[in-house]
Amino acid sequence: MRRSLITYKEKTVHLTEWGEAHNPTIVCLHGLGSTSLSFLEAAEELKKNFKIIAFDAPGHGRSEPFNSAIDYEMPRLVEWLQGLLDQLNVSDFYLLSHSWGSFLALHYLVRYPEHVLDTILIDGGYQTKRIWSSSLEEEMDHYEKDFDEYVFDSWNDFFLAEKENYLMWSPLKNIAVQDLGIEREGKVRWHASKRNRRYLSSSSTRYHFTCRHRT
Repeated sequence: MRRSLITYKEKTVHLTEWGEAHNPTIVCLHGLGSTSLSFLEAAEELKKNFKIIAFDAPGHGRSEPFNSAIDYEMPRLVEWLQGLLDQLNVSDFYLLSHSWGSFLALHYLVRYPEHVLDTILIDGGYQTKRIWSSSLEEEMDHYEKDFDEYVFDSWNDFFLAEKENYLMWSPLKNIAVQDLGIEREGKVRWHASKRNRRYLSSSSTRYHFTCRHRT
């Protein structure tokens, strides 16, 4: 596993890579509030036969956030992803995505289908709570509250809470989960900022309903 920082349009982007360059490439897109290490277990299994690249989304992990809400709109995120792939000289690849990452993957597939050999959507696509009659503002408030109240006195408490979300635990999950937390003001908190979560989920809900209306 190799972790590094690159610069794209004056913003730092963090990526994790596994495998050798001569193998077929898999590009991975993680879910809202997660990091590139959400694919750690799968990548460790696949690295002998594939080159795997996973990015931390803007404002997630060690990737810098964008400056404005408009930069989080889906068409711009698609171009952000394509710009990173161009910079890394990645053209034909398999696309593996989870949750919110699958929503970005679907938009990317519409814009650049010629680059994708095949795709797997895990828990695919962002599911808005507006299906259950919540307003956009109520949905954004839900995510802010959900993440902001996820605060612990110690790393041990953080890990204990996370373990409740998994049917099985492993040393690799331990590494991936540690990537989700950050220590600030004597507390362990979720790493992704409130502003970025709001922008990303807001963009997803708007574009979800635009596409739904057109079909």
